[in-house]
Amino acid sequence: MHTAQSLARDRRIPNPEIDVLSPVFNAAAAARRVQAHASEEIADVLLHQEVLAGVGNVFKSEICFVTGINPFCKVAALSEEQVLGAIAAAQKLVAANVLENSGDTIVTMEAANAAPRTSPIPAPACGFTGETASHAAAAASRSGAASRAQMYA
Repeated sequence: MHTAQSLARDRRIPNPEIDVLSPVFNAAAAARRVQAHASEEIADVLLHQEVLAGVGNVFKSEICFVTGINPFCKVAALSEEQVLGAIAAAQKLVAANVLENSGDTIVTMEAANAAPRTSPIPAPACGFTGETASHAAAAASRSGAASRAQMYA
C-alpha cells in the first residue's frame, strides 16, 4: 500500500495541478503549458501527460471534434479562447467517464451535456497540408493495420 509520501515521489502519479480531474487543476496554467508547445500539433500536445494529465487517445479525438479544432493544427495557430475551450472539454469529457453510471462505454460531449462546438479553424490557417492519408498510413503500418489505412487514402 502506498502512502502520500511514496505517491508524491512516484513520477507516474501526476501532480494534482495538471490532473484534469483534480479540484486544484488550474485551466489558465494548463493553457500556458499547452501554448508552450506552439510548434506541435494540438492533438499531440493533448497527449502530453505533463501538460494535461488524464487525456488519452480517445479523449484527444473527442476534444478536437467537439471544439471544432483540426487535430493537425499547430498550437501557435490557436487563440487563447480555443485552447481554454479544449481544456474545458477535456475536463468535462474525462469527468463524465469516471462517473458510476458511465458504464463501460465512452460518454461523448453531447451525452455529457457539454458546451456547444466552436467554429472550426480553416485548415490553411493552421498550416495543415492535407496529409491526413499519409498520417493514417504511417500509423497503420506501425500497428500492422495497413489495409485499414487504404480506406482513408
